[in-house]
Amino acid sequence: MDTPGLAKRGDAVLVGGFLIAVAMWTAGYVCRLPLVAAPAPLLGGLLLLAILAGGFLTGRASGRASAALLAGLLASVVNLLILGALIAKPDGGTAFLPAAALWLPGSLVAGALLAGLGGLLGARRPAPVPWLSSAAPGAFAGLTAAATLLLVVAGGLVTGAEAGMAVPDWPSSFGSNMFLCPLARMTGGIYYEHAHRLFGTLVGLCALVLAIFLAVRDRRKSVKLFALAILAAVIVQGVLGGLRVTENDRWLAAVHATVGQAILGGFVALAAVASPLWLSDRPRREAAGARADRGFATVLLVLVVLQIFLGALVRQLGLSLHAHITGAVVVFVLGLVAGLRLWGLYPAEPALRRTGVWLVALLVLQVALGIAALVAAGATADLAKRPPVDVLVTTAHQATGALILAAAALATVWTRRSLAGSPSG
Repeated sequence: MDTPGLAKRGDAVLVGGFLIAVAMWTAGYVCRLPLVAAPAPLLGGLLLLAILAGGFLTGRASGRASAALLAGLLASVVNLLILGALIAKPDGGTAFLPAAALWLPGSLVAGALLAGLGGLLGARRPAPVPWLSSAAPGAFAGLTAAATLLLVVAGGLVTGAEAGMAVPDWPSSFGSNMFLCPLARMTGGIYYEHAHRLFGTLVGLCALVLAIFLAVRDRRKSVKLFALAILAAVIVQGVLGGLRVTENDRWLAAVHATVGQAILGGFVALAAVASPLWLSDRPRREAAGARADRGFATVLLVLVVLQIFLGALVRQLGLSLHAHITGAVVVFVLGLVAGLRLWGLYPAEPALRRTGVWLVALLVLQVALGIAALVAAGATADLAKRPPVDVLVTTAHQATGALILAAAALATVWTRRSLAGSPSG
């Protein structure tokens, strides 16, 4: 209990609880994908592992098993967003299964006790967890970014599986409350689309909590306003997604896809500006090329957003393929220059070096995925007959584009935090 640098209990509960929830949602989503259809015992084991591991980390970071227990309870409360799918009768409506009365208290108690058990193990050997102990708001921002990335992937699978209208109404699902859509109905395209909506609610909840967290804990007005702006963008994004369904408009789908990936970049930038390294007293490095590197990063960020929009037009409407390919060449060249400069010119600046490495690696990967996506898209004109591997390739291409945008956002903020123009430059 005397270990220095341990996380405050409230911080550990908040971050640990949402960490458990995001891990459980990820395991559940992947295991129930039509492309995966994992057996129930495997899914159950992964969910159990997520609770125990999350509890362990929470207990270790805080030195308190009670923090892990409360984190498990918080995760179970968040999971109420999908509990309705398990307790609703298969025929829809608002009727519940007979055992529903036991599910609600049972899920809360089980989540708390299992996480508490993991916390007991973690608290026996407490130690600071760097991403949590010294900057919990930054850790929560990073967790929100991870949930948003999963949402982007889920959206890509919706497009790849042509499931955008599988659930034809909004905000209801087949005339019922979307949180009570029975699990038995979530098959094929319905699963892709409805799971995407549920992940949208999770990201919206994370964005709301993050904005409140930063408003309370961060002294910088600019950071608070940035968090509120991203929260507003998340709300607008939800409305855009709904209008895409009610209007059956693929142009709105393209805008929806672009805004979603831009939001991911925003959360990644927030995670950086709330990180321990950013908040440290580390001085800015005098560099003759600071102005150039800031310019490269900013221009790259703008071009990547434009490129993502062009890619969305290709996927949604079959438009702008040549413009998208041309844009890919421009982004690759500029991104490679920016990434190699950050990687090679600033070996003593860890944030810049890591960002440069990731940017170069993602660009190379994206070129390979882009070629594979072109082959997949041209293999058959009938989207309904497209093999699952093609859907995975095009979705991976979209997700990697989102990660490149996130890396460009990191380059933009870190060049401003880490670099200062030299007196002669």
